[in-house]
Formats: sequence, structure tokens, C-alpha cells
Amino acid sequence: MKNANLKLSKKEEEKKQRKALKWRYTAFVMAFIVMFSALLYRLADLQIVNGADYLHQSETNKMRPIKIEAPRGKILDRNMQVMAANERRYVVEMYRHNLIDEAINDVLTKTLAILEKNGDGFIDNLPIVLTNKGFAFNWDTDDAEKAKAKEAKFKNDNNIEASASAEEAFKALREKYKIPEDMDVQQARKIVAIRYEMSQSGYKRYIPTPIAINVSQKTVFEIEEHSVELPGVNISTQYVRQYPMGQTAAHVVGYLGKISEEEKDKYEAKGYDISKALVGKSGIEKSMEDQLTGSSGDRLGERWVMTDVVGRLIKELPDKAKDPKSGNNVVLNIDAELQKVAEQSLKNTIDAIRNGKYNKPGPYADDGAAVVMNVNTGEVLAMVSYPSYDPNGMVGNNAAKYFRQLISDESNPLLNRVITGAYTPGSTFKIATAVAALQEGVVTPNTIIVDKGLYTLNDTLNPKDAPACWYWNDHGKTHGPEDVRDAIKDSCNYYFFEVTNRMGIDNLYKWADRLGLTRPTGIDLPGEISSFVDNPGRREAATRTFITNNIKKALNVEEMNAEWEQRINATVDKLLKVKYYDKTSVRAILDEDLHLGDDNTLVDTLTSSRGTWATQQWSIIDHIITGIGQAQTMLTPIAIVRYISAVVNGGKVMTPHVVKQVVDNNGTVIETIQPEVQDDLKLDPAYVEAIKAGMHSVTEEGGTASSFFGQFLKQYPSMSVGGKTGTAQTSNDPKKSNAVFVAFAPYEKPEIAIAIVVPGGRSGSYLSPVAIDILKTYFKLDRTEEAKP
Repeated sequence: MKNANLKLSKKEEEKKQRKALKWRYTAFVMAFIVMFSALLYRLADLQIVNGADYLHQSETNKMRPIKIEAPRGKILDRNMQVMAANERRYVVEMYRHNLIDEAINDVLTKTLAILEKNGDGFIDNLPIVLTNKGFAFNWDTDDAEKAKAKEAKFKNDNNIEASASAEEAFKALREKYKIPEDMDVQQARKIVAIRYEMSQSGYKRYIPTPIAINVSQKTVFEIEEHSVELPGVNISTQYVRQYPMGQTAAHVVGYLGKISEEEKDKYEAKGYDISKALVGKSGIEKSMEDQLTGSSGDRLGERWVMTDVVGRLIKELPDKAKDPKSGNNVVLNIDAELQKVAEQSLKNTIDAIRNGKYNKPGPYADDGAAVVMNVNTGEVLAMVSYPSYDPNGMVGNNAAKYFRQLISDESNPLLNRVITGAYTPGSTFKIATAVAALQEGVVTPNTIIVDKGLYTLNDTLNPKDAPACWYWNDHGKTHGPEDVRDAIKDSCNYYFFEVTNRMGIDNLYKWADRLGLTRPTGIDLPGEISSFVDNPGRREAATRTFITNNIKKALNVEEMNAEWEQRINATVDKLLKVKYYDKTSVRAILDEDLHLGDDNTLVDTLTSSRGTWATQQWSIIDHIITGIGQAQTMLTPIAIVRYISAVVNGGKVMTPHVVKQVVDNNGTVIETIQPEVQDDLKLDPAYVEAIKAGMHSVTEEGGTASSFFGQFLKQYPSMSVGGKTGTAQTSNDPKKSNAVFVAFAPYEKPEIAIAIVVPGGRSGSYLSPVAIDILKTYFKLDRTEEAKP
């Protein structure tokens, strides 16, 4: 019985084991099915539901290119002296780490403390400035419309109310960046400025934002020493533009700046990184941007990096890297030594005029321009605009602040007066009048005209209104009989009144136009304005524009279609047939044609004695005085030196060129700028010699510049110079008269021409010292011959 029980027990146990195995097998199968189902679900999710998203991440979020700018090309003078180059400088930059706003602000506060402790600044492009009167917007422009557009974009980009004041806008940014309330306003603005800079540059996790440029080694050491406390802060080096000559030729060389909203599309199309690239804003830096740049798409290099899905840097991928291609070097025609001498001499002369060193003080002599040009090639050897600025200030942390200082400076140091300043030329225009009169045959080199003092046009002008020769006005005497040589030497107004009257304004204008005085010269610098010579057509056009614009304003028509334009033009035609001061007729025409007769504001504006219609009236006196460079003729210094060059070289009107060559980094010449003749007047050689002789006598004994040139010519007897003084009346106050002087040398075979202008300089002869210093330097007089005592 006992054994039977034992057998049964074994069977039961076997059965029990089989059941256990079956359960385990079933459990395993079930688990396998569940796991397989989960895997299938995950695969479906990856490939079907979110396949496109994950594919996009795998393709774009892993391998990323980082654009590397190449060094910008150098700017060199004609003797290969460096005027603009690049230097490696330390830069503090900020990576985007997983930091909340408060932590970022804390890191920036600590970093700023280090920068300020060591006398280093930070990049500050925030257009909200803190003044003594509180917060204010600053848009770096005097153009109200541009400022308005910039303000609207700034507010829109930063989700700020359109009507917000500068203070309200700052508060909005302060809240956006979670700046602590207990932080003082000046420190808060610094943090906001850096946060704003970071936002402007895109602030990607794998691309740092520069926050301070050109920092000291002390700052570098301290930041590295405190790196644990400054997560995200990094030190690197980058190329920084440097101008080793400082203010020398600043208006020629130019400066760099960030890409503006107006320039965005242009540079984006060329492959620039518009968030950080610097481009030329003026001078050669701007006009030769395509050659100099290392930031265009075809010159950028690439670093490739591996990042995780959220953009954190994992590693570099050196095998995919591409080296950047440096910009080309630009060689100028400018002679740096000559430039420095001309700049210093002009400044010294302006100071001397202000202080009354040359007899009559010139309290309004504050600025000026000088330019030297090769008369045969058009090469610009020196170009001076005073006052100037230091383009180094446009680079680095305080660039925006320095630029704001310059544009708010009433002396306008950013203005290149040689190409964007237009001045009444006075008697230097008499050379153009002489060319016109001789070429038109109204006089010959030997024609005598007797100076009678007052020019009454054969008694048809009232003596009270008649213009007179300066010699009559100053001394009550006349020059007597004068031919063209004498008239130039003595600067006899009477002679040039008469020849202008004889040939007529149309012939004078024709030759002024051919000499290049009615259009831009085409110099290879940006911003050149056109000169213009007064004439009835120009004045009528100005009057027509004035009347038309005021009528349109009064009509306030939303859509000015062709029919309205036609009606307005017909009305203007009628108005120009009546006198500007005839209010009754003006009102009647406006009422009959446009129903504007009862618009008293419009009628008063049009008929005002100070309005454009009144001031643009043409008279016989305007005709006469245009011949001596008065009336409303306005010339740029570059146009003046170009036209004097054309006269003394026999009639070839050259295109002025600042650029000589473009050279790559291996020294290979890519392009050489060739002399360009815009027009060949083929002047009669006898006429040219007569004019040159007159100009030569200006600097000789008895000439209008002889008091300055006498000692110079005695010291350097081998030197022969032609010149012409100009004193242009710009108001009833003689202290405000423009001083203008032109010269060429050598007299026998001219090489260079010089033009100098100082508004408020009182007398053209006062500018002779500048010309003398230029001549000494160009011809190396103190080196080639010993000056006589």
C-alpha cells in the first residue's frame, strides 16, 4: 500500500510539471507576441506616422555647416603702403547653453564685470540709448522717413507696441529678457543690449555670438580662469579690420558696417551671412566691396559639425571642411605721403585764416577740401576733406556709439567734400569762360577789352544795379585795357562780363558742359553728386517742380493719374507766363483750372518773395555774372580739378580714378585701371597757351597770388606754376565768401592740377600755402635741390 502511494505521487508530479511547462511556454509565446507587436508599432511610427519628421531630423539636425569668412583684402597706396588690413584679435563669444533667462543674465553680468574691470567694452547695437533726459531711440540716420521705417521694423521684430516710446520699448525688452527689477537701469541696459545682439545673430546652439571684440589678454585670462562660473562663454580669435594710418585718407578708404535692411536682399543674393557680415559703407571699402570681400558665397569657407537633435555640438567633421578664399587687394593711386602733407597743410591754413594770419580774419572758415590729380591720366594722387574721422572707430565694440557721435557732429566729418560738396567757384570759373569765348570766336588771345569799372551794358543797366570789377569795388580804379592773359592775371570781372555777354549763356553752358561741369565726373567712389552751371532752363525746371509739388499738395489727390498730371502741367504752363508776384492772375488761373483760387496758403506760398518761383527768376545780370562763377553755379572740387586738367592738357576730359590696380594675395595683377578719356575737346593750342600764360602770371609778380608764391619761386627758381584765385560771394557778408584756388605744374609740361576750397575762407589767395606744400612734396623740391636763402 505504501509503494502504491509512492507511484501515484510520481504521476501526479509529472503531470504537474507538464502543466507548468505548458504554462511557461504559453507565457513565453504571449510575451513574444506582445514584444513583436510593440516593435511593429514602433516601426510603423518611425516609418509611417512620423517617418517624414524623423527623416528630416536625421538629414538636417545631425550634420551642419558653419560658414567661415575669409580675410578681407587689403587697401594699399600707390607705393604699397598699407591703408587697410586685418589683424587677429581676441573675441568674447556666447554659446547657447541650456540656461534659463535668469542664468544667462547672471553669466552676462559676471562677464561684463570682467570686461569693464580691464577697460574692455562690449558690442552695443541697441537702438535705444540712455541720455541725460532718459531713454531715446537712435536710428543712425538724419532721414526722418528712414528712421520711421527702422523704428517700425524694430518694434515689429521684437513684439513691441507700435506706439511705444523709447522707455516703454526698453521696459518691454527688459521684461522679455527677465532682467531683475532690482538691477539698476544702466546695468540693465547693458544686459539688454547683449541679449538683443544675441537675438539679432540668430543665437544657435552650435554657432556662438560675439559679444566683445578686440579684448585684452587680461580679460582672456580671467574668463578662462572663471570658465566654470561662465557656462557658454568662450574665447576665440577673428580677423578685425584695422586702418594703420588712422584719419589719413579716411574719406577715400572708407569704413565697414553691418548690412542694413535696405541692403539685405542685395547681399543675401550674393551669399553673405546678413546676420553678421560687415560690408563697405563708404569710400573704397564700398565701391570695391566685390573685390575686397571675404564674405560672399563664392569666398566663404565651411566647417562641418555633428550636432544632436536639439542642436548641441557633438563633434567636428574635418573631412568635409572647405577653406575660405581671401578677398583681393586694391592698390590706390593715392600717395600716402602727399596725402598726409595735404591734410596737415589744409588744416593749418584753415586755422591761419580763422586767426587772421593772412590779413582779414575768416571766422566762418571751419572746413574745406583739396584734391590733386594727374592731368594726363586722371589719377587722383591726394583727396582731402576736412574735418575727418578715424575709421578704426567704426570697428569693434563702440562702433555704433562712435557713428552716432559723427552723424550728430555739426561739422559733418563723414562728408567727403571733394565729391559730395558743391561750392560757388568764383573766379576759378573764368578759365571755363575764357575757353568758351576763345573757342566760339567772340575774342582772340589778342582782343583788348577796356575795363571801365561798372558794367552797365552800354548804359542799359542802372549804375546802382550794375555789377562791377572787384578792383573798382575795392579801390575805385580800373584795370584799363586787358587781353585774355591780363584778364586772368588780374581776375578782371569786367573783361569776363563782356565776353559772356557777347557769346550768350547758351554757348557758355555748352562749353561748361563739354568740360564736365554739368554732370558727375564718374570717379570710382560712391556718393558723388553732380555739379551744375546756372542757366535759364535749369531755373525754369526748378520753378516748375516747385509749383507742381505745391499744387499736388493742395489737391491732396490719393491717386495722381495721367489725367491729373496733364491738368496740372497745363496749369503750370499758364502760371509761368505771368509774374510770380501777380497774385490776382495766379489766383485766377488756379481757380479756373483746378478750383484752388480760394486756397490762400497755396497762393501765398507760390507768390512769396522768398519762394522758389521768386528766387529762380532769370535776368540779364544773372547771365553776366555766371561768366565769373557767381549766380547759382555750384561745382564740386573733383569737377574743378578735372576741368582745369582738361584745359592745360589740351582738351582731354579724363575720368578721375582713385583705384590703380586689383591684385590677388599671390601678387598677381587681376585688373589695371587704364586712363579713360570721356571727351576730347581738341582745344586750339594757341588758346591753351594764352590761358596757361595768364594762369602762370597769377603766381608771378603782380598776380593775385604773387604775395604767397613770390618767396616760393625765389627759393625754387626751377619751379614754374600756373594758378587762379577765386573769391566767391555767397552772401552780403564778405567774411562768408568762399575761398577757391586752382593750380597746375610745371607750366611748360603740366603733370598735376590742384583744386582747394574753403567755405568762408574770404580770399582764394589765402589757400596758396596748401598748393605750395603739395608742390614741394610732389616734386620733392627739398630733396632734389637746395633751397636758396
